[in-house]
Amino acid sequence: MAVRIVLSLLFAWLCIAPANAEETSTAPFVVSLYGAEARVCVDSAASEPDFASHECRTQSLGRVDPQGRQLWIALPFHVPGAMLSRSEPLGLFVRAKASSAIWLNGEPLGTNGLPAATKVDEIPGLMDVVFFVPPDMLRPGANRLVVRMSALHGGMKLS
Repeated sequence: MAVRIVLSLLFAWLCIAPANAEETSTAPFVVSLYGAEARVCVDSAASEPDFASHECRTQSLGRVDPQGRQLWIALPFHVPGAMLSRSEPLGLFVRAKASSAIWLNGEPLGTNGLPAATKVDEIPGLMDVVFFVPPDMLRPGANRLVVRMSALHGGMKLS
């Protein structure tokens, strides 16, 4: 138990440490998509659905729940130009107890497990994963993520 507390405190310190006033010019850019509006389709097909369909809905990305099904998510987002002029590597952090396949601006970015419409076909993914984002895949201003996601191997329902 003490080890968990120490690791948690160390992780919290590592997350807070770069926020020093002197380092603001080199502080990492973070574009949070958690509260962004996404277009979500519950779909069993392996190919991208028509996100304009009346069967899809718009909702906050933070409220998307893939448990027990396969979802397709379309998410427009904005990238500040200053973010692309820096030399640091870029990553897309995905935190979900689910498998996922990601496309960025129409190009495949990566997979975490293998999302599917059935439990037999799904390969569970890691709960937290980072996808490297090649700088040439992003453009200043408008960008679009498409995510195929499923969570069919959960042992219990998460709220």
